[in-house]
Amino acid sequence: MPPTVHSPTHSNGDAPLLDKGTQLAHLLRNVLTTQSPYLLQAWPSCREATVSMRVSRRLKNAPAHDQGEEATETERRQQDDDNAARSKRRATTNVRRYCQHNGLTHMPTLTYARPADSVPEISDHLRQFRRRLLRAPWGPSEAFPYLWVPERGSEGSQRLHVHMAVGAWYTTAGCVEVCGRCATPALRAKRQGTSLAPAGAPCWGCLWRHGFVGAPSEGTDDPQALAGYVSKYVGKDLGDDLDAGRQTYRVAEGFRPQPIRLEVDSTAAAGEHLHEWAGDSELSITALHEKYPDWPGPATWTIRWEAA
Repeated sequence: MPPTVHSPTHSNGDAPLLDKGTQLAHLLRNVLTTQSPYLLQAWPSCREATVSMRVSRRLKNAPAHDQGEEATETERRQQDDDNAARSKRRATTNVRRYCQHNGLTHMPTLTYARPADSVPEISDHLRQFRRRLLRAPWGPSEAFPYLWVPERGSEGSQRLHVHMAVGAWYTTAGCVEVCGRCATPALRAKRQGTSLAPAGAPCWGCLWRHGFVGAPSEGTDDPQALAGYVSKYVGKDLGDDLDAGRQTYRVAEGFRPQPIRLEVDSTAAAGEHLHEWAGDSELSITALHEKYPDWPGPATWTIRWEAA
């Protein structure tokens, strides 16, 4: 279980003996394995930071094998597996930070009525859809953060779904997934007795034009919960016909969270900075180099905290 910060008190239960910054320094000193200089990176809007040991470029780039020694076929396969696992972890981390940083709270599902041929084709469809959203009188007035990731449907239809995460403007604008204008006869029959939004409503279904749209059902109003749901779809196998192995998720450019990077030479300095970002929240610390046997870089710890 990851260590957390607890506040030591006087024997009579009064005020803490140590201020929060000092407590953090004590905690880090017990967790970090050396007093080497550290690289501290923080994403305060995501309530996350990492601490890494500084290593020389020469050591970091040292080859896995001696000069002239070739990797065996088994070692090459293992290296490919390790690279794939690292890519998935990196993508999952980037998706989580992007959702939290931009407050993405709603995730409608855009479904294809016919097969899509490639990830570039999906990208083009989403680009056109985004432009139609911006032109709609009820849509965002300017470029907006979003993230989309595709998923294959269940066995049988193998229909392709694109989960598109957006912000709270989805409900503020009164968006609906289908209305009287775009509803198919089959959908009308299925929803018999349930009223449809009138034609002219802020309807995603009218703008999608490649199938139908499903209502948001996961993580609504909670960026952290939604980030967890979106992360499930990252790295899923879409089949060879959709360029399996490529990065499939996409985000709006210009909205990526940028880390604060600092070099610190002591756990006390790291504790002071963490206190500045996390306040009095408890910290959860995980040693990534111990959790993942294929960890490629220097010893690294990830630190997270809850909202105050």
